[in-house]
Amino acid sequence: MPDIASKEKPHAASRDEERREATLPAMRVRYYRQMKLQRVYTVDVGWQKSAKPARGEVTVRLIVAGAQVLPSEQMMDASQPNVRAVFYVTPLAKGWLRNQKLEVLSQGRKIQEIPMASKVAGQRFTWFLLLCTFFVPWFLTEYVKMSPMAETTRRKDDRIVFRYVDKEVESYIKDNVPAMPAELKGTIVETWLLEARSAVAKGYQKLVEVSRVVPIAFYTGAVLLALTLISAYLHKAKRRQAYGKPLQIAAAS
Repeated sequence: MPDIASKEKPHAASRDEERREATLPAMRVRYYRQMKLQRVYTVDVGWQKSAKPARGEVTVRLIVAGAQVLPSEQMMDASQPNVRAVFYVTPLAKGWLRNQKLEVLSQGRKIQEIPMASKVAGQRFTWFLLLCTFFVPWFLTEYVKMSPMAETTRRKDDRIVFRYVDKEVESYIKDNVPAMPAELKGTIVETWLLEARSAVAKGYQKLVEVSRVVPIAFYTGAVLLALTLISAYLHKAKRRQAYGKPLQIAAAS
């Protein structure tokens, strides 16, 4: 007889423990992985689909360092699986937001923490690329292909001969660059600077010759436009989802 009683006690204790605890579905957080400065974004918190109905309430609290969050916390009832908690986040600093997480509390006690990661980025580099898309082709057309320092002559066999005045370019560089200090004259630095000046002149000459044959201004504009579109896509606002685990809370009496 004592053996039977000892066997029934653990089963009775386990049933009491099951009655004292309830399991709620896991949570799903939909937030923005990339945001812009001082724009208002939403963070949606909802229940994942569950085959078994559940009853219980928890408090969800959104914490984001470097951003304003309204409201700070909300109540969620598991008996209403289609109801969502919506937070409004306004980033106040650029870069990665620190300590971004969703805390789940039951009766004032934290029972789960869902980490998140968001970055605040702007489109400044995109605007710079867009400016270069118009400026660089214009510069190549006006100061390279149609350079006043480059002259062309047509021979009798209809071949175009490019004539480039190296001295004019070197003189232009000399007039617009500060004079060399007296301490550097006669040294290897002076030789290197003179060679660099000649290399710039020859490189400019080669670029002029190529621009007369190949439409480099068009190709350059097309490449910069493609980079602008890619940058705009990479820096736009993007969403991501984070998932929690099933919640164990005290069952309602």
